[in-house]
Amino acid sequence: HHEQKEIMRANLVATLVLLVHAATPSQSQPSSSAPSPSFTIVTYMSSDVGEGYGIHTKAINTEYAKRHGYTFIVHETDDGRGGRDVRWNKVAAVREAMQNMEAGTGGAVMWMDADAVITNFDKAAHELLDQAAPAQDLLICRDLSVPREKPTCAPVCLNTGTFILRNTEWSRRFLDRWWQSANEHPDLAFGGSHEEAALARLYSTGWEGIRDKTNVFGATAFNSAPPFLADHPADQLVLHASGEPSAVRSLVFGHIAQSLSSPAGASSTGLSLYMASLLPELSSLVRRGYEDAHAEDPNDPKVMTVLASLVRDSGEAGSLGRAGGLLKRAMEATPEDANAAVTYGAFAAQYMGEWCGARDAFMAAMRLQPGSETTAQLLRGAVEGCNKAAKKRSSKRGTVVYILAGLVVAAVMALVVCGGGDAPKAKKNK
Repeated sequence: HHEQKEIMRANLVATLVLLVHAATPSQSQPSSSAPSPSFTIVTYMSSDVGEGYGIHTKAINTEYAKRHGYTFIVHETDDGRGGRDVRWNKVAAVREAMQNMEAGTGGAVMWMDADAVITNFDKAAHELLDQAAPAQDLLICRDLSVPREKPTCAPVCLNTGTFILRNTEWSRRFLDRWWQSANEHPDLAFGGSHEEAALARLYSTGWEGIRDKTNVFGATAFNSAPPFLADHPADQLVLHASGEPSAVRSLVFGHIAQSLSSPAGASSTGLSLYMASLLPELSSLVRRGYEDAHAEDPNDPKVMTVLASLVRDSGEAGSLGRAGGLLKRAMEATPEDANAAVTYGAFAAQYMGEWCGARDAFMAAMRLQPGSETTAQLLRGAVEGCNKAAKKRSSKRGTVVYILAGLVVAAVMALVVCGGGDAPKAKKNK
């Protein structure tokens, strides 16, 4: 009940902020007293997101845009532009925002995914443009969440969860070309990689000098390094809860949204300091969020895996047993995932001493990835550990049997000695 009250209060605060500060349901206008660079922040969300954690992201980012004199535009629709996957809506939305600017007049458009919020109101996003060379029109952060062999990396991993584009002719051609990529490669219109893979292709081929026109910032310059909770400094501009369950996003963003109604919220500096004071509480919020997500879908392997790590780190009584059980269930739910098997095997060996269970898990992983030398080494270690454990159990069984045998003999002897006088005597033959 306490958690529900917290969420309801945060929803109320967020709704009030939107009603007061948003000129229309979809767009907030710059404050007349604030500096007004031609800077627009754009986002998109589906209706279910807009009615859920999106309430908080709209409230937080609307307030940030108001304080810095930016325009903030929210596109809410359940349909993908051009019949594509909805993730392509970001390209269409940025194109539309830039087309509404007068060409050659400067300014820029910043894209933010719906699961990203501003957490440092002191920082002005448009000042990031000064950190790039004047000829660099695309500002984007490095992605640390995907392996290099993924199609979204070429030759560096780029995260399109947030990016900034100057209002230039090159940017307009780039957006048109980016959009056109899905027409030439239909797999990108609906495939798992979507617009990030399309951008990676343009970057790898060097389309129109794109590498020289791009400034690749560090992962946390105006984005987050996953998992976002592990490394989020108090002065970081953006918290991007990429890949997190909706339950986690709702709790975390709702908690941050409450700061909008705090006494400190009257100034950007005070609000940033207040938000910074909330960061230590994010750990417990994330744990609660994952518990909620697990209750909603007990068979989600990703949720089980992350929850296992949170439970393990809690130090609670029985935490290792529960964490191991979650990882084992995650492995069983994804029998074709070698990583899930390796994760459980490593945990079983390191934290639970279940070497034979670890051996079985690593064997399953080897069947899926027979060429993995790392898994092969883990398997050899687990086999050795299992054999030693078996010998120890055998030795213990032998010792127990020897002791029991001795006790039985002693008991029989005691019976004979103590009860011999009462034993029936043999009759003599006459």
